[in-house]
Amino acid sequence: MHPLQFGVSPLPGRCNYRDRHMLALRFLGALFLLGAVIALTSDVSRKPVAAQQVRFTSLIQHWSDFAPQTLASAQKTVQTRAHPLLWDPVIRWPLSIPAWISLAALSVLCFVAGRRRRRVEIFIN
Repeated sequence: MHPLQFGVSPLPGRCNYRDRHMLALRFLGALFLLGAVIALTSDVSRKPVAAQQVRFTSLIQHWSDFAPQTLASAQKTVQTRAHPLLWDPVIRWPLSIPAWISLAALSVLCFVAGRRRRRVEIFIN
């Protein structure tokens, strides 16, 4: 196993920042994936009301449940400092996607950005 595979430098005085950033992105991807699994599990295990289908909770619903003041202040800040139409179609749309889909997409993006690159060795004669 290569010593740089997990972001550990073989020499104590040298650090390989690229490998550490890749490791941090993979760790962040794992956290987002864990959040996606927890969000999906909580949505599926909830009892459906009046024999309805399973309803998935969006990120904006979670945000308004846990911290409604921060949601209102974020909306007010975006609408006052930027254009008022920026909040509703641009920012609100990704927040209205179900939480597990959003977190899974962020996880995939982090895993792709943090994947191990193939090392190309060029030999010149």
